[in-house]
Amino acid sequence: MEKPSWRNIVEIFAVASVVLSLVFVGYELRLSRNVAASESLAISNTLMFEDTNLVFQHPDIWRRGCLGEEISQDEELIYARLHLTNVDLWRTLYSRINTRITVTNPDIFPRWTARNRYLFPGYNEMYLRNMRFRGTDIENIDPNGQGFENAVERFYGELVESGEELVADVVYCGR
Repeated sequence: MEKPSWRNIVEIFAVASVVLSLVFVGYELRLSRNVAASESLAISNTLMFEDTNLVFQHPDIWRRGCLGEEISQDEELIYARLHLTNVDLWRTLYSRINTRITVTNPDIFPRWTARNRYLFPGYNEMYLRNMRFRGTDIENIDPNGQGFENAVERFYGELVESGEELVADVVYCGR
């Protein structure tokens, strides 16, 4: 049997160090993903708390806004904030699902938004206003494309096409 040469020993250590480096990088990536997931969860929880808190503070404005009833300019500012917080929450949760940070059906939040648009005229009007404000051309969104707004348009189009008589109490607006 031959004695191992220094060259062979050095090569073995080099391979082992490369393998250990790759294991370390994989571990660091996993930790980074966990940190990102935690931060995303914290953002979602903050939005959910803010959404719920605002609705509890202004239930009458939320109800009248969703139904499209007349509200004052001051109330409209509050309703716009309530609505934006609600849609941002669904959008954030949708992106968490699509990045596999949360595991659930990715269609649930765009479906809820589409259902709210279909059932509640004030919710739909504020959704369209917010989209225009963001610079989104709602008329040219591809319902078969990727993204939250695309999925909302796809499900909203299905509801409009079906003409289905959905019934929901206004208490479910935004939920």
